[in-house]
Amino acid sequence: TILAAYQRCPQCNEWLRNQQQPTVPIIYDYALRAVFAGAQTPGDAKRREWDRLLALCRRKNWSIGWASKQYKKLFGEMPQWVGELPMEEKHAEFLRYVAMAKERGYRPGFAAVRYREIFSSWPARAWE
Repeated sequence: TILAAYQRCPQCNEWLRNQQQPTVPIIYDYALRAVFAGAQTPGDAKRREWDRLLALCRRKNWSIGWASKQYKKLFGEMPQWVGELPMEEKHAEFLRYVAMAKERGYRPGFAAVRYREIFSSWPARAWE
């Protein structure tokens, strides 16, 4: 099978790898758009974006993992402030992953690994 990453050259009929253009992230905050420089974006602008993403997650009852993923798309790194979240919120996120693992038939360690990806630490033993 030929992957979608390849196409035939119209002149020579050879298979060529498609050259993907780097995607420009969509930035919703005008202040961030003015100073956005990927990983070199000023720290205060990164913090404001993290707070905006976190507020959106709380308002819509979305996963903190979603906010972390969006932040990483913009800046190429996980947010450093995720550890400052209240323990109750971290525990609720862990329980969300436990429920997801049961619903989808994932292995028992899925919730702990996913928690660690977001919070850079393992969940408390008492939670498991």
